[in-house]
Amino acid sequence: MRIDITDDVKRVFDNIGPRNPLRRLTESDRRLLTAMLFLYKYDSLTAADWYAPLETAGTIASDAGELAARIRREVIEGKAAQVLSPFIGSYKSVAEVLERFSKQMKIVFDSLVGRPGHKSKIGRNQFLVMASEFVRLTTGSYYDEHLAELFQAVHPSADLKDEISGEAILKKRKHLMRSYPLIHAHLMKKVHVTKTCSEVAGGPMRTTPDDLTDE
Repeated sequence: MRIDITDDVKRVFDNIGPRNPLRRLTESDRRLLTAMLFLYKYDSLTAADWYAPLETAGTIASDAGELAARIRREVIEGKAAQVLSPFIGSYKSVAEVLERFSKQMKIVFDSLVGRPGHKSKIGRNQFLVMASEFVRLTTGSYYDEHLAELFQAVHPSADLKDEISGEAILKKRKHLMRSYPLIHAHLMKKVHVTKTCSEVAGGPMRTTPDDLTDE
């Protein structure tokens, strides 16, 4: 899905207050910020389906740890061990391998993707946090209330409008920084790279969700 925002940028910025400091952004910065807010809405509609396989993978990895504990308790060290030991042989390491796998995957999912049940929420909030960090990078301040006003101009009839206030943006950003510092650090790198690419490329912007995410 491609979203042509060229014709929308002027409309969006014409519909925010005259004292909104975001009006001072350059044309390329306006396009980029508008794109991030468009993609937040788009990702809000698709995030659950997009992250469902990751939730499933996380559950399987967790189950592997529980299975490892049962294998160790019932098969390797339990009452059945004396009978089964001649047949287990090198398979005794299975429990240890599964435990290491489960622990490693938990670190990966919790740190880089999101904790169980939160992956889609963390994923879609990244575009909004990117927008707020982009504002700070460009202007020196977050201007969360003004960014919320811009969001409402981008999506004047969106169901999400009620949940996007300056306070809500601040809360989402702080939560990501506190609970997922690696995700936030990676996000900051993408903000810097995206801004640099926009300044170099210039011209009308056409964007897809993949343009602001990793390949």
